Amino acid sequence: MDAASFSRDGVHFAADPRGALFAGLGAIVPGQRETARLWVRNDGPSPLVIRVNATQVNVDDDDYAEALSLRATTTLQPTGDLMTFATTESCFMLLGEQYIQPGAAIPITFRLTMADVDGSVAQSSTAGATVAVGLRDATSPWLDDAECDGDGAHLPVLGDPDPEPTPTTTPTPPATPEPEPTASVGPTALPAPAGASGPTAPSGDSLSSTGTDAITWLSASVALIAGGVLALLLPYRSRRRRTP
Repeated sequence: MDAASFSRDGVHFAADPRGALFAGLGAIVPGQRETARLWVRNDGPSPLVIRVNATQVNVDDDDYAEALSLRATTTLQPTGDLMTFATTESCFMLLGEQYIQPGAAIPITFRLTMADVDGSVAQSSTAGATVAVGLRDATSPWLDDAECDGDGAHLPVLGDPDPEPTPTTTPTPPATPEPEPTASVGPTALPAPAGASGPTAPSGDSLSSTGTDAITWLSASVALIAGGVLALLLPYRSRRRRTP
């Protein structure tokens, strides 16, 4: 029924309450008493009627079934019927009809108790049950066999302890291979042509040799030869002028 919403704290309401009434309770010991609350709010335009039942009751130890009990109460019904987990009823009424006006919300208090029995009773035993909060419009009758299976909310009474969070593993990105070093290539000097003579051409970035070098060598040779001939002729001419 969309006209109702539920809450565990009386502040945050939702159409479907999730989780067990006594979630994360763990092992129950003799003499232990636990309390849980469930708020029901009427979001519709007309009055609602609620009824609280317990169904699907199961236990694996008779002594544990007799020692464990559940009760539901409200401010208008402070003494709801006590149900032990040894009940044989398939749909046990915990709380009778109660009206909720439009826009109003009421808290239902659930009390789970284990009797103060000997500590060795029902060790490692388990029990379970489901609470059914039935809803109907105030102008409509209850449907046959719908007290536990009709419109409303169905919550497990007991649940497993809160599971530990699964650690998340951050994936390691694949290693990026480093590039192999590349050998640097410098300028390569070209070999001199075969049979070349004269000064060796400089390497690197200097200017290359041109034809001016050959002209310079020729001029120097001519100058040396001319100087030698003059040196020979001058003494000869002088000697001839002195001959009578």
